Amino acid sequence: MTEVPYMNLYVGDYLGDTQHLTTEQHGAYLLLLMAMWRAGGSLPNDPAKLARIARVNPRRWRLISPEVVAFMTVDGDQITQSRLKREHQKVASIRELRSASGKAGVLAKALKTKEPAQANGSRLLKQNGSIPKPYPEPDKKKEIDISPPDSIFEPARTQLALVPAATKMPAKEENQDFEQWWKQYPRRVDKGSARKAYERVVKAGKATAEQLIAGAMRYAAERQHEDPKYTKHASTWLNAEAWGNETAPSLAAGGNQNRAPQSRADSAIEGMMSYFNERERQ
Repeated sequence: MTEVPYMNLYVGDYLGDTQHLTTEQHGAYLLLLMAMWRAGGSLPNDPAKLARIARVNPRRWRLISPEVVAFMTVDGDQITQSRLKREHQKVASIRELRSASGKAGVLAKALKTKEPAQANGSRLLKQNGSIPKPYPEPDKKKEIDISPPDSIFEPARTQLALVPAATKMPAKEENQDFEQWWKQYPRRVDKGSARKAYERVVKAGKATAEQLIAGAMRYAAERQHEDPKYTKHASTWLNAEAWGNETAPSLAAGGNQNRAPQSRADSAIEGMMSYFNERERQ
């Protein structure tokens, strides 16, 4: 299974399709979706295992599962969600192509750097006279690795051993992370300043791409029914390190016993944050 770094969650589509779910059903559905994503797109169709993933007891699962499972498809002894499976396959294919292209680019650059050096050396020898014959060397056996390459982009292991491994995230992947975050942010204006602020945060190690996406989703849910002119610009939000801010219900916890019940949007965000926190601990 190809490991994929994050799961795309389209907040507008999700909330539009799940308005009839309770807060508990929202949490169970999101936990099942995230477990499916990590497992490659499907889970065993076992009520006991599904109840454990949803973090409810079997009796409670029997009560809340009909509306949750209605979004999913049973395929033999497996259960999946059609859109999640398509998104997982698409992301995995893109990562495989990017990896193969990166290997080919590194090898081509190494060969291109080597050829001019050989040509310049031959030209200098010709200018100084005929190329001298090399002195005979003692006959000694040389071991050559003739094992087959791992892929068509790896002609020989002995050649690739000379190419240094990449230590920096490719610019295209970094840009893709920004675009995913930008889609989730509730006020998309002044994209250039937002991109610069995003790159500063990531390069400084203040937050990961997953943490920024989760923060943007939480902020989008908070501002869903508010006046958009009071929503922060993306660069202001990043410079203030607002991805770590708590939601309004969390800030009010313990201070007001008559506070309103938790919204569906907050439940969805809590489920997503639980996934990211669990992933960081691993």
